Amino acid sequence: MGKVKRLMPILSFVLLVSCDALDCRIVSDDTRVNTILFEANLNTCSCVDVQEFRYPDPSSQAPALLHSENFNDPKIQIAVAKILAEKPAGRKVEVSTSWGEMPEFEEFCGMAVSYPVELEGYSLIQYHSPGGQIGAYVFRKSGEKWVKAEHLLLGYW
Repeated sequence: MGKVKRLMPILSFVLLVSCDALDCRIVSDDTRVNTILFEANLNTCSCVDVQEFRYPDPSSQAPALLHSENFNDPKIQIAVAKILAEKPAGRKVEVSTSWGEMPEFEEFCGMAVSYPVELEGYSLIQYHSPGGQIGAYVFRKSGEKWVKAEHLLLGYW
């Protein structure tokens, strides 16, 4: 019984540290980016590369290229076409972990999210996930909140 009492503080500390490590989450200061991270099942403290929005070359025939007609909703097609034509600058977002600092990464990070670009109540974000998905999300402004309007899977890397 004496050994168990002496080990209790050590076991409690190990359990506490383990639970904190399991609870490490990647979060953003932007709800749209949080939606993408959540849907990518990125619930561990791995890296996330946040980068400028990359506007596609309209003359390119490359697979997995973002085109407005790839979306289902005609209103979203119009909104995405305007965004791709006008090329607004992305809104900078921050990404951190529930522990504070993001893990460092060398050259390639499996998860990347673009800065959200916005125009006339719609927002477009590109991503690629650790599972190999390449895609885009469109969000619609509803009052003061952004609501996911459509997710488009473009292909795999």
